[in-house]
Amino acid sequence: MAGCFTADAAVTISGSDRVNGTVHVAMPQNATSRENLWEIPENFGDAVTVETGQSGDSRTATYTLRDLTFDEVHDLVGSAAGDAIDLELERVGGNQVSLNGKASLTRFPGSRVTLAIAFPAPVTGTNGTVDGGHTVRWTMEGGRDSTFWATSPAGSTDRDQLLLWVGLTTAAGILAALLVVLWARRDHDMRD
Repeated sequence: MAGCFTADAAVTISGSDRVNGTVHVAMPQNATSRENLWEIPENFGDAVTVETGQSGDSRTATYTLRDLTFDEVHDLVGSAAGDAIDLELERVGGNQVSLNGKASLTRFPGSRVTLAIAFPAPVTGTNGTVDGGHTVRWTMEGGRDSTFWATSPAGSTDRDQLLLWVGLTTAAGILAALLVVLWARRDHDMRD
């Protein structure tokens, strides 16, 4: 995207490493065809929807993201923003969510990108502004490059919940079997 634009993103990362949220983009009406609003690749299907409109002298679009994986978010941002914004989300060491990104806005003076990300657990490190413990905000101004990063415990995943349930059920089954064996042995010893 070129020219003066604003982009405001608010997304939530779930404990199961899925991303949901909205991105609102506004661009001047007189922007050239090269400066069009984001075009979403067809492979995203219903996971990304768009509503376009007008607000004053701007063309607007609101993109709704539903249940995207971390890799899908990276691919979407890359296809939509080109080399202007790079964003990486990943699970690190199995128990941390890490966000790293760069906004290269030197070619876009007068533009602004605001990013708010809600993590599944309290944020443990960031170069942004923490709001409410779980949410981090960054505002990146046009005319310069900016980096953004944050880390947070990952929260529990569906897999973790399943493993916990299987472990507890197995332990309860073993305990019940042990009690039955001990009870039967007790009865046997009392008869002798």
